[in-house]
Amino acid sequence: MFDISEDNDGTLVLHCGNGVAVSGAPVVNWELYDTGYTERYIGQPHINSDVYKAGNVLTYIDSLPDDDTRLLLIHSLKDENVHFHHSSALISQLVKCCKPYQLQTYPNERHGIRDNEANEHYKTTVLKFLQDYL
Repeated sequence: MFDISEDNDGTLVLHCGNGVAVSGAPVVNWELYDTGYTERYIGQPHINSDVYKAGNVLTYIDSLPDDDTRLLLIHSLKDENVHFHHSSALISQLVKCCKPYQLQTYPNERHGIRDNEANEHYKTTVLKFLQDYL
């Protein structure tokens, strides 16, 4: 059993009952994201620091499961919307906390995979991951 939701920035997130997750171009820390967009919805960090802290995925990494079949992280390296710095920060924290993950990058893609071959690869990768671990 699983469902898909959309984050405020349009990123699709898959939620599965057994703790499997696929995340594409995740915003992991709102202080790293576009200030105009972020501040319009959650205010400035110095005024709403508790909201920024609660929304910072990096603070929750230690509570993730230790199974190597839990997280597939996908990010395009030319993403102009959610810069790869977000995934890099997430990976650094995953490594620091010894949490396993799988990573798929698309070096020639932007935010949203547009190339047909890359899009087919993306869909195949996600489906294979779900078939293997659900």
